[in-house]
Amino acid sequence: MNNRILQLAGIFLFTLFGIVSFSIAQESTWESPPITTQLEMDDTIIPIGKGAVFVPSMTDPLNEPVYGVLSKGRIVQNSNTGHRIVLAPGTYTVVYGSGTTDQMMRKTVQVVESSTTVVKPDWSGLVIDVIDESRTQIREYYDIFSLTTGAAYGIGQGVEEGVNERLHSWMLPPGTYKVVKPGDNINAVTNFGTIRIMPGELTRVSLVMDSKTFDFLGFGFLTATRTGPRLNHKWNTQSELSGNALLNYIPSGLSSTASNTNATATFEWLTDARYESGRHAFSVWSNIQEGLSLQGSNNIQKSIDQAELRLTYIYRLDEYINPYLRFSAETNFFRTIYSFDNPTNFSEVDAKGDTVRTIYGANSFKLSNPFSPVVLKQGFGVTSTLIKTIPANISLRSGFGARQTFARQAYIFNQNSNILVPVVETNLTGVEWL
Repeated sequence: MNNRILQLAGIFLFTLFGIVSFSIAQESTWESPPITTQLEMDDTIIPIGKGAVFVPSMTDPLNEPVYGVLSKGRIVQNSNTGHRIVLAPGTYTVVYGSGTTDQMMRKTVQVVESSTTVVKPDWSGLVIDVIDESRTQIREYYDIFSLTTGAAYGIGQGVEEGVNERLHSWMLPPGTYKVVKPGDNINAVTNFGTIRIMPGELTRVSLVMDSKTFDFLGFGFLTATRTGPRLNHKWNTQSELSGNALLNYIPSGLSSTASNTNATATFEWLTDARYESGRHAFSVWSNIQEGLSLQGSNNIQKSIDQAELRLTYIYRLDEYINPYLRFSAETNFFRTIYSFDNPTNFSEVDAKGDTVRTIYGANSFKLSNPFSPVVLKQGFGVTSTLIKTIPANISLRSGFGARQTFARQAYIFNQNSNILVPVVETNLTGVEWL
């Protein structure tokens, strides 16, 4: 009898430990604190005679869809995740998730006086960072479908680097999903990606698009990708240094011509630092790309030379209105030389298109000096959430922007017409609405 009791106790403890461990493993994928911490952080007061419902958040609550409570088929109240909804004791239906109202997940709960009923996180969180090939965040769109049910869950979008925009999180039923270009359907065989998401877990992936055509270049997990800010850290800093080299050598004995050597070497240094403290948020983003190419024995040229810095300050006035300031600079570090394969004639023109001079039999010429040209961008404005309820979610960004281009004697060469054109200095200002 005693052995039987010990066995049952052991099974009970093992099962309990497994459930607790599984819960911890799920929450470890979240960008928000554990459920117990979220409950402590929520300052909603439960009056005497009332109870509450609580849907935890996996990311920043302001990035997730709101959840609501139904009574007799009607919405009683809705709220951001990570916050309680105070209710009279009784039976209610909690609706939560992305998509239309019919697509949202539902769960019947019992509200007890002086207690908080926590909805078990059986849904899956999904965050899709939309970036270009240089890992710059871009505001491009995609459609998402469930391969399990075939349902379309709507249009998602990335956020523009350096402005105060929120990357919205998906709350979806567990399953396999397909991401395609806007307007394509679930049967698309190009420009798509698939992902399987698990219950109670947050998955963060990257959608890489071509910066010119916006075709899909990749979809999935990237090493050292940026993540959302953890609420218990003021600074969240990531820096990545990468590079590659390629050497192609053909000995003279393997071809009818002399030996040929081609080589390229590139490196990239990407840094993303974000500061969050109270109402203040500040981000520093920089990307430096440098590369050299060797054609033949002596012809060494730079293949890429780009440097960009972006600074953004955000004052979170409340969850609806957030003013922001931004600044960015783009330039190069080294002079740029254009080389011809054979001696070539070309013409230089001024900003009006009149010929300044003609060069005969040139082997190379200088396109720009170091730090030439320099492009500066500034802006300030406000992002505001106009409506955030279960039926609708509308936000607006408005502000004022400026852009200056300092040519610093930089030129652009047209290879088709062999014409050298000076970079035009510009100073643009205007109002932005989005």
